[in-house]
Amino acid sequence: MGQGIAYEEMVGRWLTALHNRRVIHGQWFTYSHGRGHANVCQPDFIILPTRRKFPHLLVIEVKLVGHRSAAEKLLDLYLPVVARALNATPRGVIICRRLGDWRGYGIQLTPLFDLQDVYSLPEGKIGTLTW
Repeated sequence: MGQGIAYEEMVGRWLTALHNRRVIHGQWFTYSHGRGHANVCQPDFIILPTRRKFPHLLVIEVKLVGHRSAAEKLLDLYLPVVARALNATPRGVIICRRLGDWRGYGIQLTPLFDLQDVYSLPEGKIGTLTW
């Protein structure tokens, strides 16, 4: 097993411990750009909302090293696809072991981040967590 997969599994155990049954790992989505063929994508994790405390879906991408391409994929692909598929307003977070070349994209979160911080992110920004 590669380091990236092992890290993703470790993050998954941590997220499940924090959010119990609301964590979905590796859900596939089919989407189309209107060019006649279907595409697929698979965000690493989705945390389902609760009615009172956490009103939005949370889409999480896990990387050993956070790069600009991961942030762009989350902003340009995963968030719009999940929003349309689930009729929701998702928020995005990248969890990485260390930051790479994309520090300007995200707002740094603490390891025990309050999801309210994620829900109040400005449009076009995502939360970043080094863990």
